[in-house]
Amino acid sequence: MIEERVKRDIRLHVSRNLSELSLQAARFFEEIHAKAENRFYIVPGGRTPARFFEDVARLVTDWRATRFLLSDERLVDRDDPRSNQKLFVDQFMSNVSAALKPSLFPFDTQALMSDTAQNRLGEMAAQLSAWGKPELAVLGIGSDGHTASLFTGDDGALASSTQPWRYCKNLDEPFGRISLTFDALRQAKQICFLVSGADKASALADCLEGDFLPRRYPAQMILQGFDQRIDIFCDEAATCSLHMVEMYS
Repeated sequence: MIEERVKRDIRLHVSRNLSELSLQAARFFEEIHAKAENRFYIVPGGRTPARFFEDVARLVTDWRATRFLLSDERLVDRDDPRSNQKLFVDQFMSNVSAALKPSLFPFDTQALMSDTAQNRLGEMAAQLSAWGKPELAVLGIGSDGHTASLFTGDDGALASSTQPWRYCKNLDEPFGRISLTFDALRQAKQICFLVSGADKASALADCLEGDFLPRRYPAQMILQGFDQRIDIFCDEAATCSLHMVEMYS
């Protein structure tokens, strides 16, 4: 593994492939979890973190008083294969062998798609407030530079908000989404990213080394707007567009 500090508060952990970066990130999580005062974590959806979740489930055995919150969710049925809740249960919860398992913040997607959605959002916000600040937020970066479900061109996502969630829409999808806001994500004590594949290389380089254009690259709202160190676990393919030696030596 190679480590390069690309900015004062951002560190890259470069591994050869997705399997290696997932294990390194899982060990990073294990260290934080062992010392955590509040075992509350934000985690990403999608399929990239699958191996990370499997490694975390294998490495960690003490899950007492541990709570997870998805950074975003697709507004589909919970048993839909596109559901991030289903993916998390399949990829992580089903691999936890401890008798006392962690809990997952519930997204009632049916209620969030109904006329009672605003009431449900208020209930969720009150419940989340009682959980305190997350010890760690684990996030991803899309090939277009988005993170969570805060997409390119969504001006509303860039505005400061006292609400932890916002409704979002990927124009290429028939369903809506709900996502934590940037203000909510930045409440975490620590943040790390999992980035894998050559298709993410351009977005990663633009987010780290390009001009500050968060409407085009929303992940910059975290990468250039979080006042603590950020750790990025990535594979070699994801770094092929970076100019680390020339720009940060």
